Amino acid sequence: MGSQLASIHSQGEQDFLAGHIRDHQPVTSFGYFIGLNDIDNETTWKWTDGTQVDFNAWNEDEPSNVGDNDCVGMYGNITQQDSRGLWTDFRCNGSMAYICRTFKACRDRLGVEDGRISDSQITASTEHASNHGATNARLNRVAQAGTAGAWSAQANDVNPWIQAALGIPTWVTGVLIQGREDWSQWVTKFKVQYSHDPDDWKFVQDPNGTIIIFDGNTDQTTVVTNLFPTPVIASYIRILPTAWHVHISMRFELVGCEVVVNSIGCTPGWEGYNNYCYFFDHAAAVTYFEANKSCSDMGSQLVSIHSQQEQDILAGHIRDHQQVTSLGYFIGLNDIDDETTWKWTDGTQVDFNAWTEGEPNNVDDEDCVGMYGNITQQDSRGLWNDFRCNASMTYICRVFKECMRPLGMGNYEVADDKITTSS
Repeated sequence: MGSQLASIHSQGEQDFLAGHIRDHQPVTSFGYFIGLNDIDNETTWKWTDGTQVDFNAWNEDEPSNVGDNDCVGMYGNITQQDSRGLWTDFRCNGSMAYICRTFKACRDRLGVEDGRISDSQITASTEHASNHGATNARLNRVAQAGTAGAWSAQANDVNPWIQAALGIPTWVTGVLIQGREDWSQWVTKFKVQYSHDPDDWKFVQDPNGTIIIFDGNTDQTTVVTNLFPTPVIASYIRILPTAWHVHISMRFELVGCEVVVNSIGCTPGWEGYNNYCYFFDHAAAVTYFEANKSCSDMGSQLVSIHSQQEQDILAGHIRDHQQVTSLGYFIGLNDIDDETTWKWTDGTQVDFNAWTEGEPNNVDDEDCVGMYGNITQQDSRGLWNDFRCNASMTYICRVFKECMRPLGMGNYEVADDKITTSS
């Protein structure tokens, strides 16, 4: 089906799936397998799709590892109805139902071929000569008078790469690659890196955390498609050839889709991502307590962050905002009540972090957390640091999108037999 067993990364996703299980009548299976397991190493849990384990919804006293239970499912047909949808570890050879997940279709060509990604946004480590430059790397490019039919690196380039700057954070789901149009040269193997700035790169990896070496071309003209196991949010994509035929020469395109900013249901001036609205006050200079009050006055709270996706979206927004004057943006995390016991102001579970290296360090009694803004080390922008609560900074608020559709009491969508009373 082109999917994988579901991985779950937020309370909202958990609630959606658990609600589906509870509402499905009748549930005959004892459980629904999801992608979490510790098959390779006892108590080291991994998702089969390779995503980070940044959330859990274990039932009480689970996982228990009874009977060498190494695979995880969500309870289905269980007597304790309030446990339906919660997680437990099962034997991997048990017979159960299952839940698959796949990313929504996101394979639009992102603009290398047609020029929406401009010449200035395509750069490379080296070029064989001025007429073999990076801008010749557009997919399906044909050699023209005085220019080659591909990008070609210098012969002595020991760390060759070519990259595209996407301009804004974008979902990238794969790479299309092609050989040199006017000569028998092509790349046969390559790696891919992604980033939000040109100095801090991560490799595309397989579900086991191994850097993927993708298969390239076997001729000059065929377009080879390589899709990533898991989509990435990136502002830059870099292709690193590792093997080639005759010489490093290639043309390429990127596929993916935009990160949808859907502000329907959000107050004007707020930005919507998924189920939440966010407010970035780029100009404020307030303390943590003043920031918290400002959010509260707007019917929201300082943002809590619960997944890498949400972190990437917010960090990308900060990096792309060119007039950041504040050292940081306050978020809702703090250890004011108890040193090193971190809590979100909205009371949600602390199930994810994005600390910058060496943080938190509690220098000068730093009890409040922010995302770095205007900092010399650009690759740290958006990462977390502990700050003094009385520092003057900007802030980010978050509120659930307006969700006030009548659910059916008035028009009988809620049937009579679903309405009960105490007496």
